[in-house]
Amino acid sequence: MILNFDQVVEKLNKYSKFHNIISDYPSYVEVIKNKKELPEYKGELRQPVYSRVHRSIGSVRTKMKIENFKLEQKILKRVEPLLLIAERNGIHISKGLLRRLWKKILQNQAHDSIGGCVSDNVAEDIFHRIKEANEIADGIENLIVKRMADALKLKSNEVLVFNTTTENYSGSKIVHVVADSKKIHFKGSPYNIIEKEVYFPERKNAYRMIATGFEYFDEPAYYELDIKINVNVPALGYTVVEFEKNNEKLETAIEIDKTEISNNKYKLSFKDGHLNLIVGDRQYLDFVHLIDSANDGDTYDYSPLEGDTELSLKFETAKVYKDSLQETLVVYGKAQLPKNLKDRLSEKPEMEEISYEISFSLGESQIVEGTLKIHNTVYSHRMRLAINVLDKSEKSIAQIQNGFIENTPDVIPPDWSETMVEKPVNLEIFDKSFSVAENDHYFTFYADGLKEYERIENQLIITLFSTTGELGKPNLAWRPGRASGDTTNEGHVMMETPLAQEIGEYKVTFGFNVEEGRFNEFKVAKQAEKRLEQSISYQKQKLNVFIHRLDNKIWPLQNELDVPRKFSLIELPEDLIVSSIYPSYFHEQGFVLRLANPTEQEKIVPEAI
Repeated sequence: MILNFDQVVEKLNKYSKFHNIISDYPSYVEVIKNKKELPEYKGELRQPVYSRVHRSIGSVRTKMKIENFKLEQKILKRVEPLLLIAERNGIHISKGLLRRLWKKILQNQAHDSIGGCVSDNVAEDIFHRIKEANEIADGIENLIVKRMADALKLKSNEVLVFNTTTENYSGSKIVHVVADSKKIHFKGSPYNIIEKEVYFPERKNAYRMIATGFEYFDEPAYYELDIKINVNVPALGYTVVEFEKNNEKLETAIEIDKTEISNNKYKLSFKDGHLNLIVGDRQYLDFVHLIDSANDGDTYDYSPLEGDTELSLKFETAKVYKDSLQETLVVYGKAQLPKNLKDRLSEKPEMEEISYEISFSLGESQIVEGTLKIHNTVYSHRMRLAINVLDKSEKSIAQIQNGFIENTPDVIPPDWSETMVEKPVNLEIFDKSFSVAENDHYFTFYADGLKEYERIENQLIITLFSTTGELGKPNLAWRPGRASGDTTNEGHVMMETPLAQEIGEYKVTFGFNVEEGRFNEFKVAKQAEKRLEQSISYQKQKLNVFIHRLDNKIWPLQNELDVPRKFSLIELPEDLIVSSIYPSYFHEQGFVLRLANPTEQEKIVPEAI
């Protein structure tokens, strides 16, 4: 804190050609508005003419960014609407918990923190806040669904299923149940498919408390199951579904002897080490592959290593799994890569094996859903996913915060260092999706938590991660001069960041689709939101009271609640995008509905809302 700031400003005015005053932001804006003939600037103002903009910071400490993204979606699409549903059914939970939750997240939003250009000590604090926030969020949800189940007096074969969107839902949801057998099925659902299972074997000499003390018994074996079922759930509400014993086991995906999948729109195949995509009469040969290069940069910026060459990583084998709803193609690969920077240029480098797999699922959705997993064993490198989109115009359309922007790579002058403080590389940022549009169709890639891509000829190249072991380094190839992060300043030291190497398991989910016609901003934005819709369910059972973190600590309801078996709070038209909906902090019975329109067309909101 500067206690004598007014004196500092007085001294500043002695040396400055301008007259500086202490003011506030609204007053500053008012002065600017009243000035005439000001120059007009357009665009993102990201060119590094006067200062460094760190255009490649979007791929530093990627795990942190992905976890932050998932946490935000958990609050927006689970916790806040659940609080509203609970409140309308007589279950009141302090808004202070929600405030505390958002404040915990906002503590991680300082530009260095969310950028990832921090010491490992600070990074550990950020991950701990994410952990704390997740526990608060999960605790709020746990309390709500438990209270609702108690109020409904659910039986152990009944499951409460929620819809936290403002549209009626009909389709697949994953319900979480605990059962002593896999020979069950949900009434009314044409399919019951196990997505995940955990088996708990019989436990001898468990004991329970009874009126006269304790009694010992053998606890039977049981299963914890995620089951995909078909269900209808009203808008911003819930319903109760029921399962019963059956003579047949639940369906599971089986491996089939082929290396291609298809539906009425897409065909994905793996042949001779290449993934190929066919959409109608369009063939995307060598559709996706991984590329890897050294990263001689730091936690602020990627920087190429002089003499290094970007490597293309191949896929080697593939498997296909099929159930009654979808087919999934899983493609596996591994590569030998130099272990660290010095090995990249060494005649006898130390090599490490890095393994990876990518899966694509074709099902009910018009979006192909995917998952990429990498076991990272290599230091100081950048891995990217290259996608062949056929179009060579190099134009792209990035979804950004509540809007879209068209990007075209700039021509980078060879003497850029004479007029700019860092190289104006053509790395673009996005939020949720980016697209390539032609006259008769467009390709859209959706990514959950990733933020950076590049357009080169017929390829979209999305950065998965850039790992590094340095907080700040001077004289980078793309950023000459001093180190960012003050590490070369007087009295400072170079600081290692081993956690930013992100050794270990890496996982990201994504999707893509190809749509006919001209690029449709609303459709892309709506699909980006629908991809993030949640499956929320709750079963009241006693086989395992630790399935939900707080179940064994939540006291039973102290008063009877008259709660309907089916409930809907509000239904909105499909042509609106809801960015959030939550109980009002300031009005007892009110709630806040935030609508977004990222398009250029006007949207009319019904008066009934």
